[in-house]
Amino acid sequence: MAGVPVFGLIPKVPRRQTCPEEYVLQDPRSHFNQALMRAYAAFRLPRGAGTKVIMITSAAAGEGKTAFCVSFARSLALIGQRALVIDADFHRPRIAAAFAGRDTPHISDVVQGRVSLAAAVQVDARSGAHFLPAVPERSDPQLLLQSDSFGAMMRGVRETYGIVIIDTPPVMAAADAAAVSAFADATLFLVQWGDTPRSIVATALRFLHLCGTVIDGIILSQVDLRRQEQYDQAYDHKAAHWPSVSLPGAALESTSRTASGYADAEKASADSPER
Repeated sequence: MAGVPVFGLIPKVPRRQTCPEEYVLQDPRSHFNQALMRAYAAFRLPRGAGTKVIMITSAAAGEGKTAFCVSFARSLALIGQRALVIDADFHRPRIAAAFAGRDTPHISDVVQGRVSLAAAVQVDARSGAHFLPAVPERSDPQLLLQSDSFGAMMRGVRETYGIVIIDTPPVMAAADAAAVSAFADATLFLVQWGDTPRSIVATALRFLHLCGTVIDGIILSQVDLRRQEQYDQAYDHKAAHWPSVSLPGAALESTSRTASGYADAEKASADSPER
């Protein structure tokens, strides 16, 4: 991960609250919601309005990727963005369930010409976000993802939406993310803070690099901001005593050091009462 910027530290949802995709609806000024907006600004503002299609992937399952996609879309929709989430995980599609929607018609129906895009897209009544569901694909999903019809669909969503978020399967589970990245303006790699092994992250990033996929930024999910602060303090103390030593785990240096600006902002928010 060295050299890859961290675009956001998404804090854990308070234990007393519900799941992230529900929590995001409860208070637009919550620390969680504001972290999503900071992540959006970090990758979108420097690149301009032409950055419409964002692919989200991760190394392994269970890192909160789908919850992030749904929460992100809802947060953007609540501030007036015309946002669409596309479920491109044909191995474990979960977008429809996360939005409490139906799973048909779905993306394969659109790509194969059975229904129009407008007929397949559903609207989340609680936020206004749009979503295109998927179902498990019996054939090789890459045949669909690399087809001319999929490309035509992606051109259509670009013309219709202000922001398109594509949820892809974990890199260690399938190679589909590399195929989808050809249609994305930016690729974000989600890592569960303090949980995902460095070796797994490094292997996934190397695979994407070999496939020609450029990772624009890292999103750290489920961050314990208090523990992050303690880690920063310990790191600074060690660095002061060993200025010329390359510390173990340098491959994940951006987890704390590249993200320090975001961490400072998050810790300041965490120290203030929830509004």
